[in-house]
Amino acid sequence: MARRTSPSLLKFARDGRHAPTHTEKMLWQALRDRRLDGLKFRREALVEGYLADFYCAEHRLIVEVDGDVHNLEEVKKRDTYRQWRLEQAGYRVMRFTADQVYGALGWVTDAIVEECRNNDFKKENPLSPSLHLWERDLG
Repeated sequence: MARRTSPSLLKFARDGRHAPTHTEKMLWQALRDRRLDGLKFRREALVEGYLADFYCAEHRLIVEVDGDVHNLEEVKKRDTYRQWRLEQAGYRVMRFTADQVYGALGWVTDAIVEECRNNDFKKENPLSPSLHLWERDLG
């Protein structure tokens, strides 16, 4: 049975597509129109009742860009729970800070391509744990 999406969440997604942050715009320019290794991404996509900044359905990959608000303890807890739920449902989640996107966009896009190439969900168990590339050091 399909889950009904709340009208307020749909409006939030629509508003997010019309008013992205600067770093979301930067990353979207790299991801849109299959520019990144032919991968098809959607932005502000609804996945399992959650709003994903960017989503590649072919690889069940969610990419999040976290601004300063994600440093707040209550937001960190919410993000951790949300990520756990999505991973339990068979998705992979990559989180990057806004600073990483702004200062090292090429590194971010390379990490996304690497995740898709090395972890092809068409060949592996969809419930396998994700690789947390965002924890890698930029230097």
